[in-house]
Amino acid sequence: MDRQTASATFPSAAASVADARRFVQRTLRDWGLTEAADDAVLATSELATNAVAYAGTAFDVVCSVTDDEIQIEVRDRHPTRTPVMPGVTAASGRGLPSIARLAASWGVDYDHESKGIWFRLARPGTAPEEPPTDDFARRPGYPARPDAAGEAAPGAPAAGRAARTAADPGWGAPEPDS
Repeated sequence: MDRQTASATFPSAAASVADARRFVQRTLRDWGLTEAADDAVLATSELATNAVAYAGTAFDVVCSVTDDEIQIEVRDRHPTRTPVMPGVTAASGRGLPSIARLAASWGVDYDHESKGIWFRLARPGTAPEEPPTDDFARRPGYPARPDAAGEAAPGAPAAGRAARTAADPGWGAPEPDS
């Protein structure tokens, strides 16, 4: 399976969010994937805004496409800043839930120098996964990042990548009472 990749780096500035949107739109258009551009641009805008507002560092946008899917990742230079999912009544912070609704899957990668939040969209013309039909607020909590010692935090996945998909067995199941 062939993989096409394009990337660009943007400074931590409000204007960079629009530049990141244009980069994704142009890249997908150049690859003949205009049908996926609206969802990809919206999700990229949310992630780029988070990189500027919360990480406060330069960020990279990496677009890749395979035969079946499109993946976009926004990677900032603030690996200790964990993204937080908002509660149901939150007045702000609805970017990650929006991405969860748009994407076939999404997740976070951490390393010692950066954090990347990625999402995947079905490539136009391929059979997409069934979207979740449950209320987003009932989904399990957002996975915790690994701690500084490299051990997984309690409740976090063992690997460096935390992913959520509609096919996960617990996806949409109510969280147990604590």
